[in-house]
Amino acid sequence: MQAKYMTSAMVFKIKEKFREIAESASELSAIQYALIILLALLIMAGAITSYIKSRPTKIEIIDSQKKERCGEEKIKVHVAGAVIQPGLYEMEKGTRVADAVKAAGGSAPDALIDKINLAETLRDGQKITVPRKGESPPDGSGLTGINPVISERNKKININTASAEELETLPGIGPALASKIVKYRNEKGQFSSIQSLKKVPGIGQKKFESIKDLVEI
Repeated sequence: MQAKYMTSAMVFKIKEKFREIAESASELSAIQYALIILLALLIMAGAITSYIKSRPTKIEIIDSQKKERCGEEKIKVHVAGAVIQPGLYEMEKGTRVADAVKAAGGSAPDALIDKINLAETLRDGQKITVPRKGESPPDGSGLTGINPVISERNKKININTASAEELETLPGIGPALASKIVKYRNEKGQFSSIQSLKKVPGIGQKKFESIKDLVEI
């Protein structure tokens, strides 16, 4: 506001100067007249420059954290087995196994799609193998979707792929507790060991001891 007031006052003074110059122009030589005009123009240019510099400058703030987050939102997963287009796929972080199967063209007609946990959150470097009907699934080795719910070798329940109904077949596991296991698995990811079951609310040491020989990952 102060700069604007000063600029207006300066312009007024310049106008007054021009009026004085016009009144005494007949008494000045052509060179003197030109010099005075040049000086007046320089004063006016300085006033305009001063006004422009006094105006607030818009500053763009770059969110560096947002840029970093953008670079971390992609993961790569390997989709294999009974899908239309097996291969390596780049997925958004936080997407599910179902999204990876869809990216691979969907499940094949002979797929045992109910044998994998479609709701599980994907991890970078994860391999999802959709088993086929009539073939023996490969050894689990801790990978999502490559082992059946119940192993043909030892008939144990796979806590990483079993449905709530299948978990209810375990001694002492009713509908409520089975739902808690599935919910925990969907929210936290796969169990890294059978001992991780004790992190599920309602499964204490005694309950775990009664089922530990009947489950696997």
